[in-house]
Amino acid sequence: MGEQESGPLRQRLQSMLNADVVAIISRPRPGFDPAKLLEVHLDFMIALEKQGLLFLSGPLTGRDGKFGQFGLSVLNVRTIEEAEKIWADEPFFRAGQRDAEFYVWRLMEGRLSLSFDLSDRSFFMREV
Repeated sequence: MGEQESGPLRQRLQSMLNADVVAIISRPRPGFDPAKLLEVHLDFMIALEKQGLLFLSGPLTGRDGKFGQFGLSVLNVRTIEEAEKIWADEPFFRAGQRDAEFYVWRLMEGRLSLSFDLSDRSFFMREV
């Protein structure tokens, strides 16, 4: 890429959000039994949400339609080290029932659509 091409491209990339978050992909270990810790896991995740640390989270479903084979959680932190400290207390991980892989995810493109009505404190999120 020549210097003339790199200038506009560099500007375009720099104008994007460029916000780092950490994505966590979790996988069950042999003998994983979600029933034992599911409620405490949900409490943990909702607490992260209320603290503003959890951006998105939920189970991934494969072609077979089974939930729980993999999980994806995105934390509002910038480094893997910060995410590892938080995730150390995730109940399934702490109990050795799930493994986790951590990735910095740079958010650059996409759309979030929310509407807030101040008069009655209501909100609307457009469903996909």
